[in-house]
Amino acid sequence: MSNVRSPYLFTICQAGAEAVLKRELGRAHPKLKFAFSRPGFVTFKSPVPVVDNVELHSVFARAYGLSFGKLGSVAEPTALLQRLQELLPEAEGPFVLQVFAREDDPAPMEAALHDPERAQATAVLVESVRTALKAACPRLWAPEAEPRRGQGVVDVLLLEPNEAANSPLYLGFHRHGFGHTGWPGGRPPLVLPAEAPSRSYLKLEEALLRGHVPIRSGDLALEVGCAPGGAAYALLQRGLNVCGVDAAVCAPIVANSKRFIAIRKSISLVEPRELPRVVHWLLFDINAGSSRSIPEAKRLVEYYRSSLLGLVLTLKLADWHKADEIPRVLEQLRHWGFEHVVARHLYHNRQEVSVLGLMPKAQGRTPKGS
Repeated sequence: MSNVRSPYLFTICQAGAEAVLKRELGRAHPKLKFAFSRPGFVTFKSPVPVVDNVELHSVFARAYGLSFGKLGSVAEPTALLQRLQELLPEAEGPFVLQVFAREDDPAPMEAALHDPERAQATAVLVESVRTALKAACPRLWAPEAEPRRGQGVVDVLLLEPNEAANSPLYLGFHRHGFGHTGWPGGRPPLVLPAEAPSRSYLKLEEALLRGHVPIRSGDLALEVGCAPGGAAYALLQRGLNVCGVDAAVCAPIVANSKRFIAIRKSISLVEPRELPRVVHWLLFDINAGSSRSIPEAKRLVEYYRSSLLGLVLTLKLADWHKADEIPRVLEQLRHWGFEHVVARHLYHNRQEVSVLGLMPKAQGRTPKGS
């Protein structure tokens, strides 16, 4: 398998997280030097060309790949197509095409709700570029939307979608593997159900999909900080039984479920006799920093060690410099017995990070049920 190479890399992150991303990669990959940025988009230069299967060790880069700069525009993508044909060995195809727009709002889903016309116009532009590239050279492209492991992916970014037909097209390329979601720009194909009590539904669904978490219908999940019930609703929809701990009340669609049990207290006031005897999954999302949430999570992990399969912990960052605590938190989880531990700044996170830990007995377990 031949490799595409470039001295430049692009990264996609949440708008506002560019500085913490640069600091993180400066530690993990000190040879990379900052090159260019726009909100939600940062590029780096390497002293030697980088191959397309490079792995970035990053919490905050939602998507990344080789960078080949601005080529053409939405109105005229032929320059980009010509460069593609120069770069890509035809024998290595077909390639998956992923077209997406740079998002300059820290909460793009909410921004789309506030300005649906702009969101729709951006979606039309993205689809017009994708259609034009597909039609111009159909032999390059694979029919599937999501790549297989090892397959080449062409990343086409609308750098300035508000400029409509004049928006520059930015060309990238990566080979799908560990660290890549398979979603254009790292944005999951999720929609918030109208009946879901909160956007925590999306946060949990993304964490479960991104982490390939092997939950099964009939498992029992203990959720600390469950109100108003978005994540609990996601679990109930997947067939799990849920025990929710929160002093506040969950929405009726959750509270009235026969598979939901509520403990109306702060977790610090809950006694062991009030908790379920067996828990498979622990979810922890409270409005507190790691100094409070980590000790409480540790107490529950120890209590359920014999049955626990995994933990999803939302780590609140009071400011972006708190991101420096993440490696220490991951190391703590490893000491607790979790074998697979990873932190991700998800598309549906705000100033917080989702941490996933899986116990050894969860490895190789296949999901069942919906």
